[in-house]
Amino acid sequence: MANQKWNATNRNHLYATLVKAFGPYSAWVKATYPAGKKDEYEEFIADYSRWFQSETKESVTAEAVKQQISWAFTNQELFQDQSHIRNWILNKAAALESGFIGTKDLPNVFRVESQVSNPNAKPTHSELLHKYKNKR
Repeated sequence: MANQKWNATNRNHLYATLVKAFGPYSAWVKATYPAGKKDEYEEFIADYSRWFQSETKESVTAEAVKQQISWAFTNQELFQDQSHIRNWILNKAAALESGFIGTKDLPNVFRVESQVSNPNAKPTHSELLHKYKNKR
């Protein structure tokens, strides 16, 4: 595999820095940023993306940093492809190791939907619910 800009070292650094700046996710109250600190959080994200670029010589936007962080607290029901599965697992692991999330933030069951590996497979119940929930 080619050199990954978001490798384990870089993910661990991101979450450790995030915890130092804003505490664990359980204390945030808001879903995507710490309560009462949205401006500080946005500034942190912008600063972190600039720092990351200077350290790694890789192009990384503030949105890319936010996307990495969102993998830590999102609860996926259906993965679109192998790269999503990989990002979800690796970000959960780094976030857990750094103390950003706890074991209570992990799903009780992790299941890879059959269509990821077999596009001709019969859809599961949860896939059907997900697909049609917004079509009413």
